[in-house]
Amino acid sequence: MLRKMQNKMVKVQEELAQETVEGTAGGGA
Repeated sequence: MLRKMQNKMVKVQEELAQETVEGTAGGGA
C-alpha cells in the first residue's frame, strides 16, 4: 500500500515537472 502511494506521488511530481517545463518553454508563468 505504502509503495503504491509512493509510486503515485512520484508520477504526480513528474507530471508537474513536465507541465512546468512546457509552461516555461511556452513563455508562460
